[in-house]
Amino acid sequence: MIEEKCVGCGACQLVCPHKAIQVKGYEFDKVLASYGEAAKRMRSFSDRPAILVFSCQWSEFSALDDPERMLKGKNAMVMEVPCFKGMDPVHVINALKSGFDGVMAVVCSETDCKLQKGRDVADRQLEVLRNALKKLGLSDRFELHELSPRCEGEFAAKFDAFDRKVIEMSKGSFVPGGSQP
Repeated sequence: MIEEKCVGCGACQLVCPHKAIQVKGYEFDKVLASYGEAAKRMRSFSDRPAILVFSCQWSEFSALDDPERMLKGKNAMVMEVPCFKGMDPVHVINALKSGFDGVMAVVCSETDCKLQKGRDVADRQLEVLRNALKKLGLSDRFELHELSPRCEGEFAAKFDAFDRKVIEMSKGSFVPGGSQP
């Protein structure tokens, strides 16, 4: 890795097979531990399905500036990722295995992305993720939305629609401690 060229997107961390490259603050094990414990805690305090929202740190979504206020009354939490390019598909699958009933990713629209270079890496990783989720029967439990900060209210509408979808999928199969594919 050439440190002078680093833009902090996390793409190098994502493709490093031995986790030798770690982005400070977004270390794989640290991220895994934080949402893994959160799922258990959230499920113990609510009978609503638990949703994890991955959000790009570079996005300017005013709705996510104060996620606790935005998601009040929802059984959801927001986890920042360095960039769409650094969103590890393993975290989405692990989040579902850890007890989240749905995972939503909110990333900058292509025109708003501050780190355009390497967008193809993100697209390839997204394809890998979608194929894995399909094989596991979990495709409906993940959504990715490219949102623009210029479209106020768009996040709330997308989240509410996903929340309703997860609730409907969970009816009859929702059990505390984990999602049912």
